[in-house]
Amino acid sequence: MVENTPDESEFLHIIIPAFGPSPYLYEALDSIIQIEEMAEVLVTVVDDGSTTSEIREIVNRFSSYGIVYVRNEENLGLSANFEKCMNLSVGRFTLIMGSDDKVLPNAVEEIRKLDLNFPGHDFIQLKTRVIDKNGKPSSSSVDKIKQLITPSAARAGSINEGRLLSSLMVGDWAYFPAIAWRTSIRENLHWNRNYKNAIDLSLLARVASKGGSMGITKNCGFEYRRHSASISSQLANTTIRVSEELDVHYWVKENYQGRYRNQVRILASLAITIRLHALQSAILNFYGNPKGALKIAKIALSKLKSL
Repeated sequence: MVENTPDESEFLHIIIPAFGPSPYLYEALDSIIQIEEMAEVLVTVVDDGSTTSEIREIVNRFSSYGIVYVRNEENLGLSANFEKCMNLSVGRFTLIMGSDDKVLPNAVEEIRKLDLNFPGHDFIQLKTRVIDKNGKPSSSSVDKIKQLITPSAARAGSINEGRLLSSLMVGDWAYFPAIAWRTSIRENLHWNRNYKNAIDLSLLARVASKGGSMGITKNCGFEYRRHSASISSQLANTTIRVSEELDVHYWVKENYQGRYRNQVRILASLAITIRLHALQSAILNFYGNPKGALKIAKIALSKLKSL
């Protein structure tokens, strides 16, 4: 795969992986062109081999803004397409944004301020507001738990290595589509192409395990759309989600050698929020799919092991 060299003159490259019906893509692109510092933003939509022209037609409506459409000749799958998106970037920072999410006009300003105040971070989390399918503010139990387990160091604007990794082993409180990655670190990322759900947790955990750090903006700059048709929502009630997330915890337990090693190993083994969320899903789905629910519960209560 050809990898582009980051161009320091382009501050942010927003890349949107998309596939098949994309009912919110127009809203996503419309939000991007409202960015106050749009002159410093590149935008690319990567169509993962859709069989219809819907995505291309939507992107064409924004042709005057220089938004680029790229189509994979064959379907790469979620993780491999995300990896391609990262490798296509030519910006100082890369935002791999969901086709159903929205950025706010101050997004570039917030990333820049954070980078100036806390220079050198491997990635920057835009403070995120959760919205529903209609674009209205939403607060699901998942998001309430994310807020609860977000560490105080993250709220202060910066968190690194052991503290970051420990917090992620309590629970994945980050919002992957709202993360601006410093593009220069991509050669050190490890993309597990078999993952469908734990892509973000795996990347964050591996970067943190190598001493990586995260910055978190003070002001909201992103809207994450949570709805029943999203991939993450669909996988939440299957064995895929819990299996992959526990697999990441197993990797961390076996491989992290930093100074927080004992604390991280314990938290990785407990995997509290992953197990509780899976058990909740099993209970809610028991009457509709008892066999599937029991499989989820069995995995949730099992010891850590590699897939």
